[in-house]
Amino acid sequence: MTNAEKKAAHKCNIKDFIQKFSDPKYKKNNRKQLDEVVDYLARYGMNGSKAECSFDELLLTAQNLLLSQAAEQHLDEYNTNPYSNLGNVNIQEEYELRKFILYPISTIKERFYDYDPYRQLKGETDPDKIKYYKDLQANAHRISGLLKKENYEVNEVEKANSYIEVMTRIQKRLPETTKSVDQALDNNRGGVFERMFSTTSKQYSNFKAAFKDFRNPNSVYLGDKNHLERETKAYLHHVMPSYKVTDDLPTPEQFAALSGTQKGRAAFCINVLRSIKETREIEPLKDNVTKALKGELKEEQIIIEGEQEELHSKINDDLNKNAVKANDVMEKANDKVKEKNLDDSSDDLSELYDELTK
Repeated sequence: MTNAEKKAAHKCNIKDFIQKFSDPKYKKNNRKQLDEVVDYLARYGMNGSKAECSFDELLLTAQNLLLSQAAEQHLDEYNTNPYSNLGNVNIQEEYELRKFILYPISTIKERFYDYDPYRQLKGETDPDKIKYYKDLQANAHRISGLLKKENYEVNEVEKANSYIEVMTRIQKRLPETTKSVDQALDNNRGGVFERMFSTTSKQYSNFKAAFKDFRNPNSVYLGDKNHLERETKAYLHHVMPSYKVTDDLPTPEQFAALSGTQKGRAAFCINVLRSIKETREIEPLKDNVTKALKGELKEEQIIIEGEQEELHSKINDDLNKNAVKANDVMEKANDKVKEKNLDDSSDDLSELYDELTK
C-alpha cells in the first residue's frame, strides 16, 4: 500500500463516509456496497485510525444513507419499482441490506462477529494490505463484543432519522477543505472584536443554539426541523431585512449584498434550509420503503397509464419555465456582483450560493 492508500484506508469521519458512499456509481449498481460500508465501519477506533465521530452516529448515518438511496429512486414519478426494491442486488444481499436498514445495531453486531476479510485477501501478496485487513478483522470482533443489542432499535432510529438526514445533506455541501459542520461553524466565527466584546447578534446565537439542540440526543429539539428552520430564517432576516421568514430561500441579489463573516454565515444557513427542504421531500418516500421492507405497505401504481403522457408534458413545461426564470435572476445577480467589485473570497461564496440553491 502506498502512503496515500494507507491514509485513505484509516480515515474515519462522517463527511468522508458520506462522500465515499454517495458516489453516483452506486445508483447504477449497488452490488457489494453494504460489504464496503461494513468494512468502513470496522475501521472505527482501529489502531492508526482517528475516529472523528461517535460509532452510533457513524452507524446511523450509514443506515440512513442506504435507506435514502432506496427512497430517492421514487423521486422520479415514473419509477415503477416497488418500494421494497433495494437496487441491483442478489437475494442474499437484499436480505442483508433489509436487515441492516431495519435493525442496524443487531445486524452490525452479527456482521462484525462473523467478519472475515477473505474476499479482500484472496490472492493478495502485498504484506501491508494483508496486515491491514487482519487488523480490520480483529477490530470488528472487538467492536462486536462492545455492542449491546438493547442499545436502541427501530423506534430510536426513527426518532433520530430527521437529524441524520438533514446533517447528511449539510455535510455533502460543505467545501472540500471543511471536514465537519463543527469546523464550518468555527470557520464562521466573528472577528477579534466580536469575540472579545460578545457582539454576536442574538439571532445568530439563537441559530447556533438551535443547531446544537437539533443534534443533541438529550434535547427536546433533537431532529426538530421546524425549530431549526425558524431560527435559521430569523438570522437570515436579521442580516437581510428584505428576506422574509415566509420566503423559501434568499435571492442571489440579497446574498450578494452581504460581505465578510455575515456572508459566510448566511451561506451555511442557506445550506441548512436547503437540507431541511430536501429532507421533507424524501421522508415520506423513506417511510414507504421502511413499511414495504416490514411488509406493511400495499404497493399501488400511483400514475394511471393514460395520464402519464399529459403529466410528463406538464412537468417539462414547468421545468422549462423555471429554468428561464432562474437564468434571468442569475443574470441580474451577476451584473450586480460586477458593479460591487467583490473580492475573490466573495466570488467564492457567490459560487457556493449557486451550488447550495440549484
